[in-house]
Amino acid sequence: MKIAFVLYAATHNIKKYFGETKLGMVPKEIREKYNIDYKFFTYPDKPSEDKFIADLVKQNEDYAFVALTEKNLQSLDMVGVPFSLLELGVRTIAAELSRLITFWTKRIHAVAKTFEPMGNRKALLLPLKNFVDEEASNSWKKITTKFSDRTFQFAVELEALLKHLRMLEFPKKRGSYNDKYFVDARGYHFSYGHEIHAKQETEGGNHNLQCLVSAKLRLGLPYCNERHYNVSLGSDGSLHSHKFIGCHGNSVTAGNCEHLNMFPNDYVV
Repeated sequence: MKIAFVLYAATHNIKKYFGETKLGMVPKEIREKYNIDYKFFTYPDKPSEDKFIADLVKQNEDYAFVALTEKNLQSLDMVGVPFSLLELGVRTIAAELSRLITFWTKRIHAVAKTFEPMGNRKALLLPLKNFVDEEASNSWKKITTKFSDRTFQFAVELEALLKHLRMLEFPKKRGSYNDKYFVDARGYHFSYGHEIHAKQETEGGNHNLQCLVSAKLRLGLPYCNERHYNVSLGSDGSLHSHKFIGCHGNSVTAGNCEHLNMFPNDYVV
């Protein structure tokens, strides 16, 4: 497993310690227990905070990403990269960085273990702008909002979400296949496709940095972004004129087709 930490700090001593110490910030017992391949990056004050980390995500596709910041950076929250604020009032720089790296190593490792079974992965990668379910939406919002809170019962909440999503998984009543589909409140059926034939678009046009990052990370963890969901009706009827939401909030109107290819970040092709 691989994790990249990105530091956003203006204070020279913090930047100097982070840049020089690197792996030395990780306690020996954590290194030995989790066997993580770490990378450490320091924000050089340009380009923008979100552009810098989006470029790193693009260049390091098999790494999980976490940011450590001196101040609250809404731009990181907007692109979907988890981050923690440094609390240096009661701790030394060394103690605080070690504390946060330890916390995030454990949390990202827990996410990775949860994603390992295919049944969990296909549930947790659902395109959440288009999968309409109030309980799932509220649960996901709670998980992402409190993800960096060390007192948050993350594993409990994630398992509760998985349990709920499994209750929404059924075979089609009229279908000729035994595949199971996640069925949302509008009756759309989402099946995690076995085939890899559609190409995801993340840059150019009206795409933004969130389109790029969300196509590569979920809960800070990298995922295979070549597979997509097939979205259809229970009757396998035409989706003509049905409307969906694209990866950057754009409206997508389906043509005369029986299914749409939809990626986890809601890109539709």
